[in-house]
Amino acid sequence: WAGMNQFGSSTTTWRRGSDLYDKSSLVQLSSGRDVCLLHLPARDVSKPTFLFVHGSMAAMSQYFPVMAALHEECGYGCAAYDALGCGRSPHPTDWGAYSFSALQQDLEVVWDMTQNKTQGHVILVAHSYATHLAMRLARRQQMAETPSP
Repeated sequence: WAGMNQFGSSTTTWRRGSDLYDKSSLVQLSSGRDVCLLHLPARDVSKPTFLFVHGSMAAMSQYFPVMAALHEECGYGCAAYDALGCGRSPHPTDWGAYSFSALQQDLEVVWDMTQNKTQGHVILVAHSYATHLAMRLARRQQMAETPSP
């Protein structure tokens, strides 16, 4: 991080990474739901991939400046998605589509997809409402890795 200022680099602005939506795509999750997903592979398989999850009423674009810096300058992998009803993902009118369990399932599928696309570790970064989803995912992972007595 030598030579970088407190924002990551001298070229990091709130507009940085604005072209990242062009690299995203609408993908169908195993649940049948579509979300806008972005995956930028790490330049080196030894580097981790950061999976960014935004809070409610937001979009993955809030992370674009930091994603651009991490990926372009440091070579880290980065992934993010627009939750259903946010950003460039579909906006269903059925309120049931936004239930906590449905949003949790979306995160779990995106997590699995991200892990399958990378050889290194995946680091989850969450904000606001997504921290609750992230904590549940972490707990699920812990329970899956803990042997039964």
